[in-house]
Amino acid sequence: MPSLHPLDPALPPAQAFARLDDRERRLLVEAKTLYGGLADAAEDLRRRMAGRPYLYHLPGDPAEALPGLERLARYELACGTTFDEVVDAAVGSLSEVSR
Repeated sequence: MPSLHPLDPALPPAQAFARLDDRERRLLVEAKTLYGGLADAAEDLRRRMAGRPYLYHLPGDPAEALPGLERLARYELACGTTFDEVVDAAVGSLSEVSR
């Protein structure tokens, strides 16, 4: 069986999330946690790149992060679902470890 692309809409969000590399997972968690969604995070990066006021200074190059956010948003649109529950579980497990 050929392996599926990490963002193949045939995969449920938990499996797609598990197949993302660490950088993509971190970007997704930051976007969902800080902005509440991918579209707002992408818009904030566009404002930052244009030299306009922005909300958060995410680490890394916004020109590299923006295509990743757009890919994640296309996956959510194609699936008709979001990564929200997966991100909530990931953030929850991190807070459990820090206790």
